Amino acid sequence: MSDIKIEKDIPIPAARSGRYGNMYPFAQMSAGDSFILLADTRQEKKKMARRISPTVYRFEKLHPGAEFITRTVDNGVRVWRVK
Repeated sequence: MSDIKIEKDIPIPAARSGRYGNMYPFAQMSAGDSFILLADTRQEKKKMARRISPTVYRFEKLHPGAEFITRTVDNGVRVWRVK
């Protein structure tokens, strides 16, 4: 017999929205709003852009009608909500 104990009535925890889902304020943004991810070097900016792009994409897929644009700027990477 197995040593695994079967348990009943254990509540299922709420699903998380992903590693960065709560880190960025996508859901609180309106069209025209933006935020910046600060980075000093070109390498840090590239890293930020690579990190934020898939997160934006996933948010857009889960929230039809939401649309964002990201751009590398002088002091980091900026994300704008356009829809």
